[in-house]
Amino acid sequence: MIDIPLLSLLIVNAARIVAFSYLMGYLYIDVMSFEGSLTIIILLLAIFILVMILLIRELRMKYK
Repeated sequence: MIDIPLLSLLIVNAARIVAFSYLMGYLYIDVMSFEGSLTIIILLLAIFILVMILLIRELRMKYK
């Protein structure tokens, strides 16, 4: 069982690293191209799914 704040901190740091490397030009995502928008959508979906899993797990622990 991973601690909830720890996992959210990991997600935030991963997002920060991705944003920083994108800004510095290490990671090149062409937003206008189809693949670039697909990559961004997949990243957002992954984060959303992680958040939903954490919320469900937290609610399950609360109402057990």
